[in-house]
Amino acid sequence: MTSLPRRLLLCVPLACALGCDQCVPVPPSGLSVVHESDPGALLSVRAIDGTVWIAGGDPDGLDGPATGTLLVDDDPTDERDFVALDTGLQGDFWWVDPISPDVAYLGGTYGRVVRVDRSGTSLAVEELTTPASGQDDDGIIVFGVRAPGDD
Repeated sequence: MTSLPRRLLLCVPLACALGCDQCVPVPPSGLSVVHESDPGALLSVRAIDGTVWIAGGDPDGLDGPATGTLLVDDDPTDERDFVALDTGLQGDFWWVDPISPDVAYLGGTYGRVVRVDRSGTSLAVEELTTPASGQDDDGIIVFGVRAPGDD
């Protein structure tokens, strides 16, 4: 029985790692990468009237001054047009529910429910009162938010 030389066994994986086009994963037909290299996890995606909202994890964890990830895209024809919005709040956003292209509600760690409005000249962030308000416990998570309207 003939065995493959060890050099060949090492060269094939090395060629793939160095950029062999056939070794690079390609999204299935009809899908495309719209955002990559975000240090935080993207956990919730919702769209309304052609605007896509994405909420996610705090890129630096709970130890730094980072904020939960919030991305918005107004132009679905441009796949890489996402804009990051800085809410100034620390912790993860687990859920996003937009009620218009400019207003969305977010739920996340510390039992937070947040209303974000980007219709003005600056981003308006309002942290709503919940039973967990004022508690410094990142184990309290609002996982689902449903906002049928602004009232």
